[in-house]
Order: sequence, then structure tokens, then C-alpha cells
Amino acid sequence: RIPSSGSSYSYVYVALGEWPAYIAAWCLSLECGLSSSAVARNWGVKLQTYLTSTRVADTGVNVFAGLLELCTVGIFYGGVGVGQLAVNVFTTLKVLLICFMIVVGLWLWTPGLVAADPAPMGVSGILRGATSCFFGYVGYDEVCCLSSEALDPKRTVPRAVLGTVLAVTLLYCVASLALVGMLDFRDIDPQAGFAGAFRWRGVGWAAEATA
Repeated sequence: RIPSSGSSYSYVYVALGEWPAYIAAWCLSLECGLSSSAVARNWGVKLQTYLTSTRVADTGVNVFAGLLELCTVGIFYGGVGVGQLAVNVFTTLKVLLICFMIVVGLWLWTPGLVAADPAPMGVSGILRGATSCFFGYVGYDEVCCLSSEALDPKRTVPRAVLGTVLAVTLLYCVASLALVGMLDFRDIDPQAGFAGAFRWRGVGWAAEATA
């Protein structure tokens, strides 16, 4: 019943009409813009911990984040093949890096650091943590955009979405446990948590690899 593959825009266009679809398209653009800028900023901060900082004081300019956005635009203009290759490479590297941080963090586990109270900062701390984790779940609707490319979308697309959501959730939980198990949560660097924790514990090589 849907004349073309697509995200929320196509579905809203068919169900509600052109103007609601126009609003939905702008919301999708806003989602992609905000999420990409947040990720670029985070990567820029981490790169600054590894290289000499180029941030202009008192202005909030992050040169590395801007360069990352320009690289992303270049990959986009390279076409589907270049984009798919970039996604596969970076996804593999990210998962390997997270597994590395988990293994080293558990190796540096210190009994007694994990508080008996599962929520020492209360409900507000849980909400702040959930807000930070939210960005890890942005973009799963893009899987539905590729349903026309799947051989059996009714079977494979739901499995792909659920499988990736569960995998990300598992990695988030285990990584968080490893981080608070090797450093008191009050001493964790909000900008570079694992890198700062590894340096705090004297494992410089792991901090450099993480940063």
C-alpha cells in the first residue's frame, strides 16, 4: 500500500497527507542534525584529549567536530557504496573499542566501588543517565528505510531492529558496570570517562587507545 520505501515521511504522506508529511520530514532533519552534532562534539572532545586542543577559549568553537561533520558530508556525497563501507568499518571499530574498554575495565575492577545503593544520585541521576544513553538509540528508524532492499523484510527487518537494540543495551550496561567498578562514580570525567579512568588507574596505554 505504500508507493515507495522510506521513513516516517512516506508513511505520514500516505496516511495524513502532504503538510503533515512536510512537518515529519523537518522533524527527521532536526533529529539527524541534533544527533550528528552531539556525536561530532563528543568525538571532538575525545580527540582533544589525545591531540593538542584547538578549541578557541570562551567561544565554544570545536574545530575537530566541524571537521568530522565535513568528512561525514563528503561520505554522503560519495554515494551508497562509500556510505555503506564507512558504516561497516566504523561500526566494527566502535564495537571492538567498547569490548576493549569493557575487558580492561573489568580487569581493573575494584571490589567495594560499586555502591550498594543502585541509584546513589536518585531519580534525577537516572534521568540524566537515560538522556545521555538516548543518543545510542537514535537512527533505528533508518533500518525501516532499507526494507525495500531486504529479501524478506517482514522477517529480517524486525529481527535487525530488535537485535541491534538489545546489543546496544547490553554493551551500555556492561560498559557502565565496568566503568564504575574501576573508579568511584564521583571521580568520573564527564567528557572522557574511560580515558580519564584508565589514566587515574595508571594504565596509560589503555587511556591512549580509548581516547
